[in-house]
Amino acid sequence: MKIIMNQKNTQIGIQSNITNKLVNLLMKNGKKSKAQKIIVQLAHLFAEQNKTIDIVHILEKNIEDIKPIFEIRNKKLGGNMFKIPVVLTPERQNTLAIKWLLDTAKLRSEKTLALKIYNELLNIQKKQSSLLKKKEELHKLANNNRAFMHYAW
Repeated sequence: MKIIMNQKNTQIGIQSNITNKLVNLLMKNGKKSKAQKIIVQLAHLFAEQNKTIDIVHILEKNIEDIKPIFEIRNKKLGGNMFKIPVVLTPERQNTLAIKWLLDTAKLRSEKTLALKIYNELLNIQKKQSSLLKKKEELHKLANNNRAFMHYAW
């Protein structure tokens, strides 16, 4: 983990693979510094609750809980559409988990995006998040359609 500082020696970001991916998916219109500030605000929210918490460790643990193993892709064969489960690479698993986290957090009613993400991460830790249900439903669908896995080429 590397902490990014600006010329005024204030913290503007935390650099690791998971936070870089989160910043890049949060970024709108090329405003990377705004996305980094959201991550720093998120780190401060966790620091208020517990002095020894590492934001990167929390993100990795929660993303590990919600990342899917399979993805369902549609394939048309002989006029029929088949739902084919495809095993995901670890990079794609992390990307999907972060996208799901941000999409769900943006639907929450809290004031700031950092607070929305913070509360969603707390719900994941408490096993109350809708993301866990989404992951289970996806895995059930993949299990039900495993007979069509040989069509994935």
